[in-house]
Amino acid sequence: MKVAVENIPYLRTGLSEKELVSLALSVKAVRYLGLLIAIPLFASLIKKRLYIPWVLWAFLISGLIGTGIYAADEIFYNNVLLFFIEPIYSLSWSIALAAIGLNANVKELLSNEGTKALIMAFAGFFAATITFFIGLYIIG
Repeated sequence: MKVAVENIPYLRTGLSEKELVSLALSVKAVRYLGLLIAIPLFASLIKKRLYIPWVLWAFLISGLIGTGIYAADEIFYNNVLLFFIEPIYSLSWSIALAAIGLNANVKELLSNEGTKALIMAFAGFFAATITFFIGLYIIG
């Protein structure tokens, strides 16, 4: 983040590190909110009926509750609640990633379509990596 800030003239002196982190987290939250709306919307268009999974409702409600607690008492949130939330978050994230991995069908992945998708994923990854290093070379 510091490299990005040093190369954007209007952010060099305008925001402190804490404010930049807050800005970055706000942008990330907006992206998640967009996904929270886009995923059910596209699923509903495909199924031709409104479908919102209970997990999405739980995610939205827990986010609103957490935001409300943080807004009401930031000290309590940081000193007490985070102690309990962070391990639950780490465990939930691990379970979600494991579920994605367990949901993958190796036979389909190694079929013609799966192989093409895998090659495209690696090509996209390498293109993004090369683009990043070229940009880093140009900037610095």
